[in-house]
Amino acid sequence: MKLKNSILIVLMFFTFSIKAAVVPLPKTIANIDDITDAFRGVLKTKMRDLVKNYIVSDGPGQIVLTSNETIMCNHVHYGAGSPLAKLQHQIKNTGNKLSESVTYYGCGGNEIELREIIVTEGQNLQPISWNEFKEGKRSLKLKKNESMRLYSLLNGSGEEMVKIVIKRTAKGQNQSFYVQGQNFLTMIYEYGEERSRILCTAYGFEVKYNWKGSTWHSNWQFDSEHASIIAYRNPVEKVVFLDHFGRKTSEANYQKKFNHLVMEGAMGFYSSILSKTHFHFFPPTEAVRSIGANQKILNELNLAYTRLLTNTDITLVKNLIKEYKDSIEAGLIEVVDKRPEKK
Repeated sequence: MKLKNSILIVLMFFTFSIKAAVVPLPKTIANIDDITDAFRGVLKTKMRDLVKNYIVSDGPGQIVLTSNETIMCNHVHYGAGSPLAKLQHQIKNTGNKLSESVTYYGCGGNEIELREIIVTEGQNLQPISWNEFKEGKRSLKLKKNESMRLYSLLNGSGEEMVKIVIKRTAKGQNQSFYVQGQNFLTMIYEYGEERSRILCTAYGFEVKYNWKGSTWHSNWQFDSEHASIIAYRNPVEKVVFLDHFGRKTSEANYQKKFNHLVMEGAMGFYSSILSKTHFHFFPPTEAVRSIGANQKILNELNLAYTRLLTNTDITLVKNLIKEYKDSIEAGLIEVVDKRPEKK
């Protein structure tokens, strides 16, 4: 009798757990970190390459980069041992509010080129680790103990280039994206036991950006565009995509428009500003390949992923995939696939 009751309790708990779980949204939909990587991926790559290309001196809350050779940076020669760049990480934690500031000093290590400000609200908040700071890593996803996050990317004059605000709500969270102070995208997430959905709204914008003699202009004026992704528990894992007029559309059409307006449009614009203007004022770098075969492939895939997000050098991505395919067929790359079988 006790055994039967125990089994009944376990079954009831298992049934309740399944019922209480929210319906997951498709993993193929760009999340907050995917969108952020579409412009910030090049910054992460540049910072990673800086610490691998130069001598790193750790200090309280900062690292200074030097070289044992004379380096030309922004048309100026810096002798061996001279500071080439400097990265600072400042933290202020009041318990329920965490403020982090990452400041990037360019050539010579005296002039601020870029700054990131991240403000998080919640409980038991923790800043990024020292290694994450050195590698330029940053996730904006809200953790369970976090209720709000604000991210700002500013240039050395304090002009805000990109701002992202994420706020937890009773049903999920709201995400708002800004360029030069203009709201160009909102994403409203709502999670439920029977249905979950994302409501996306894109807005037109026009920005003009000037930095140290370089001028950029982007005009994306259009009426607001809406799209919805709805995932249902029943039928199992049914997902519906709706366009601006509430009509059903395909995932391919949704992805195409989202990539055009967001990933390649606004985010790709600022990715180009970073790589083609701001990075000119940092020491030159080259990609450093790891000796380990797995790490080498992982680094190549990370770079290819960034190129896909920013829609840059797509031909190189195609060539890399073809190289992998040819190498596997020729036995030059051996793959051990330990992933579980898809049901």
